[in-house]
Amino acid sequence: MEKKKVLIVDDSLTTRKILRETLEKDPQIEVIGEARNGKEAVEKAFNLKPDVILMDIQMPVMNGLEATEKIISSYSIPIIIISSVLNKNQMYSSFNALAAGALDIMLKPNSKTEWQRFSKILVGKIKLFSEIKRTTLRKPFSYQDLYHAPYKDIVKFGNHFEVVAMGASTGGPGVIKEILALLPSTFSLPILIVQHMTAGFIESMVEWLRTEVKLPVKLAEDGEPVTPSVVYIAPSGKHLKVNRRKRMVLDSSSKPVNGHRPAVDVLFKSVAEVYANHSIGILLTGMGEDGALGLKQIKQKGGYTIVQDEKSCAVFGMPKAAIEINAHIKMLSPREIGEELINLTGVKNEAQKNIISR
Repeated sequence: MEKKKVLIVDDSLTTRKILRETLEKDPQIEVIGEARNGKEAVEKAFNLKPDVILMDIQMPVMNGLEATEKIISSYSIPIIIISSVLNKNQMYSSFNALAAGALDIMLKPNSKTEWQRFSKILVGKIKLFSEIKRTTLRKPFSYQDLYHAPYKDIVKFGNHFEVVAMGASTGGPGVIKEILALLPSTFSLPILIVQHMTAGFIESMVEWLRTEVKLPVKLAEDGEPVTPSVVYIAPSGKHLKVNRRKRMVLDSSSKPVNGHRPAVDVLFKSVAEVYANHSIGILLTGMGEDGALGLKQIKQKGGYTIVQDEKSCAVFGMPKAAIEINAHIKMLSPREIGEELINLTGVKNEAQKNIISR
């Protein structure tokens, strides 16, 4: 079996050494190079052609965000952000790197025990991400793309919608940002989101989204009513559900579903039961099958279901699983998903002004 070739990018010699020793314990992985800054990373990405790049954010000469943007746009190599404890600027840069096409973000360990657990997860991600077709890696999104893009007329679905439920995994943060950034502050529906993410980063994602979109964004809280015009993100380690009183329920005692807690299927199935044909379900990029059955249930209850198209997905696994069981009504790009939500809820003109003002 051919080894997975990895390029390590970090300005810390110690970190590079630990990462190299950690990875080379696995016989299927080969560290083919190291870079001390983003400029070296871009050059070595071209010369060495690694299967996966591990990218630090704070570095001299060229930071990890700039390097990620250049590498994704030029070479489409899968990138995992390996970040130290986040201050606000580093947090924003890390999530902007995800929006630019990096596939995942992981926190550098602080102890030997943490390194052991970290290494197992990292090795697994390297093996998975090395198999991704490079043509599917997403390029940075620009609002310039929308200035002359007309909103498509759609046939009204006939429902009075009350909620949007959205699920994503690998490649999701940038897509979620892209969709939410299209929506004006007058968007009337609550949006409930499950994003699979390494523990410790979901709070940072909420903070980042607050700076990028006009709707209020917050972590979901147990017992909180589902309120119009608010974006709720499921916290780490807790399934997010909606009960009959249309309040959110956070469940940390139930087992993971499809290997995840929170799981998209859990959210979608509860939304289907409570909101039925007044619900919109959206399944975005990600590995595995989480969300497919729940999306099918929303459709069976008369709700409106959308999957992200293959071309714009970093990983087409979750949308593909939904398509295979005919759980979707439409397959759209992130921009088209935003447009569809705008058209379905009648805020087209406001949204156009929102886009042009950016």
